[in-house]
Amino acid sequence: MIRKMVLGLVVAVGITSAVLAADRPAQDMQGTAAAERFVRGIYAHYRKDGEGVGTDSKAVYTASLLALMRADQQAAGPGEVGLIDGDPLCDCQDFEINAVRLALRPSGQNRLVAEVRFHNLDRDVSLHLELLLTPAGWRVDNVDSAGWEGGSLRAALQRELKAAGH
Repeated sequence: MIRKMVLGLVVAVGITSAVLAADRPAQDMQGTAAAERFVRGIYAHYRKDGEGVGTDSKAVYTASLLALMRADQQAAGPGEVGLIDGDPLCDCQDFEINAVRLALRPSGQNRLVAEVRFHNLDRDVSLHLELLLTPAGWRVDNVDSAGWEGGSLRAALQRELKAAGH
């Protein structure tokens, strides 16, 4: 009798674990699919005759990255250009992006890294967007590219502000 109860408990725990494990990838897949839609939506603004998204979009950047970008611009002063003299999402000033390729990988809880590769005008570009899932949805929390000293927009902004005494 005890043997049957133990066996039944083991089977029940095994089934529950399998169901929970099977459900987790489905949830992860939904989050990854939403992140992919978010990133593809960004780059839809960079096609020929597009307007890009700018560096002040709450719908694209996290609040903390926006705060750093705004502080850098304020530190530069009126009429001056801060550290960002182009668009960090395309590592460019002018754009006509096509052939966007995207790969997503987890990088922590509620975080993904989107490796984005595309052709812009006369060159191929590769960068990494660090994405954070916020209550409002996925947002860009950092941009890593060869265009930033050390590779990270966030780190470059922090260095620039520190050097300016902020």
